[in-house]
Amino acid sequence: MNSTDKMNLNRILIAIAMTTCFLCGATLHAQTDIVYVRKQGRNTQVKGKITATTPDTVTVKTKSGNEDVDVGRISKIKFAGEPSQLERARKSLESGRYDDCLKELGKITKASDSPRIKSEIEFFMVYANAQKALRGDNDVTAMQAGSSINQFVKKSQTSHHYYQASESLGQLFMAIGKLDLAEKEFMKLTKSNSAAMKIRGASNAGEVQLMQNNLVAAKSSLESIKSMTGTDDETQQQKLIAECKLAKIAAMSGDPGTAIATLQKIIAENDSSNVQLFANAYNALGQCYLKTDRLKPASRAFLRTHLLFANDSDAHAEALYNLALIWPKLNHNDRANEMRQTLKSRYRNSYWASKL
Repeated sequence: MNSTDKMNLNRILIAIAMTTCFLCGATLHAQTDIVYVRKQGRNTQVKGKITATTPDTVTVKTKSGNEDVDVGRISKIKFAGEPSQLERARKSLESGRYDDCLKELGKITKASDSPRIKSEIEFFMVYANAQKALRGDNDVTAMQAGSSINQFVKKSQTSHHYYQASESLGQLFMAIGKLDLAEKEFMKLTKSNSAAMKIRGASNAGEVQLMQNNLVAAKSSLESIKSMTGTDDETQQQKLIAECKLAKIAAMSGDPGTAIATLQKIIAENDSSNVQLFANAYNALGQCYLKTDRLKPASRAFLRTHLLFANDSDAHAEALYNLALIWPKLNHNDRANEMRQTLKSRYRNSYWASKL
């Protein structure tokens, strides 16, 4: 064999080796579950084989041993061997494109052998329909979506989506005015071992208790958030929102002056790009002004939510409802009708639309 033949042979052997390594790597990746975990404002990955799930944790067998991941820190999971349509559905779900999510799920024609992939597909389907119903989509009613997600909750007691499904079910119960059942679902989250889930549960429970005018229970739920440890952005956000709701309770309990001062301080010290916080702050401020019969300042507070912070749909619906009630008293019937129509068209399945 001459030198040229040897060089050609070496190239072939190297190419074969590289192809083999690539195929081995691809096979290994295909057999690996990937859990994406939020940590200090970014996602990290835990790779391995998921061996167990509970409402609180996902257990991953990694090269260095088993790792239990708090569900409150998980942004998503990609399962080994999942169909490509599932990842596209997941991305659509994350961005709120629920019709696209359902369309991709509809393309999955071959049933998976993996119970976890089957459960993921089912959750995406019922969750997307729940969100469509809460948006007021005509394709699905709150009752229909609630029935489907309730079935998922009942049979998926060990799913890592259990609390997320319970939260959605609670929101659907709110939409149809069954506040006692909504509170029951939200209270499930407060029993979680995950700090993030506890906070979400307490915040939602406090809100629905406020709607029932149960100020003692609402104050207890919201005060529990203030005492929770955690320095992450989500915890700090929920603590500030809890302060807004506690100010509303103070006003409803007869101390609107202190409540107004608290809310004005929150507004002055925080960034107005924080839509959820400012929508809650201005809605609470509007309620404080209503308690002192100051209708014009109340209308201006709710109008700020409507014009500047409408991306928070729950708070926006509440603001529209209050504007629809306030403006006739200020001789602005046309504006009131506009708010009423907007509420009924954009949030037809919401609790606030049902109150008109």
